[in-house]
Amino acid sequence: MPKIKADEALAQGERLWQDGDQQAAAEAFRRARLFFHEADDREGEAEALVALGSLDLARGHLAGARAALVEARGLYTSVGSHHGQAEALMHLAGVAGNEGHPDEAVDLLRSAREQFRAGGDVAGEARALRRSGHIALESGKDDQALEQYQQARALAMEAGDSLGEASAFKALARLHSRLGRGDRAHEAYENALDLYRSIGDLLGEAAALSGLAHLMLSLGNPAEARENFSQAARRFARGGNLTAEAEALLSLARLERPGDPSHARRHFEHAADLFARVGQRDQSDACRQEANDIGQ
Repeated sequence: MPKIKADEALAQGERLWQDGDQQAAAEAFRRARLFFHEADDREGEAEALVALGSLDLARGHLAGARAALVEARGLYTSVGSHHGQAEALMHLAGVAGNEGHPDEAVDLLRSAREQFRAGGDVAGEARALRRSGHIALESGKDDQALEQYQQARALAMEAGDSLGEASAFKALARLHSRLGRGDRAHEAYENALDLYRSIGDLLGEAAALSGLAHLMLSLGNPAEARENFSQAARRFARGGNLTAEAEALLSLARLERPGDPSHARRHFEHAADLFARVGQRDQSDACRQEANDIGQ
């Protein structure tokens, strides 16, 4: 009976989190952890702790997140779960990064890669490498980031993980764009788009289209940038990402304003409505002001 209650509480916590009720989700995860403990299911208990730690990380409760994840890692170690240890380490790296400790985050990700490798999880190893690449990029270590993104892409391809490979291509595209390598950035975005489309990942495709649009704008091709922003906005809308849809519409409106002010106004107003729906009132007001400024 405790095991059944634990599974139900864990599923309830995930639903509540998805619905935006984070406090109730945390309480459900704590109940799940207690029920798993009563059932002497250490792996289940660790899973509940990882869920709780991930939620605390998302809420910015870093001390609580670290405590839950350290305990989860210990439980996974006690049952010999390489994958569980790796996932706990990945989340702990997120805590360290948010605490402003990038070196610790890199060490944790290195340990996660070792655990993924020990468990034969090549796709997981690629994911950890990609995260390490992000930290290197944020630290200005472009060459290191490039190497890690390339390794992550190769490992994801080896694992048959098209989503991971697409994410690595998108990361490579952003890096090449930052370094002024327009042709290589364009190629990487196109490769990412092909992979996202092949697996039907609408939001991944939308994000790559938005990135490609910004690249085209930087290369002096506003017409293609406008088309990419338009396509990205439609896909974000279909995928339900209102914030990203609003951001794409805002970029589109600013591009259209000189030559097509009526369309620009419509997009500014639509973006304002979307920002208001997700609680970004300042952004909403700014969009309405830009709409009102057209023609004045």
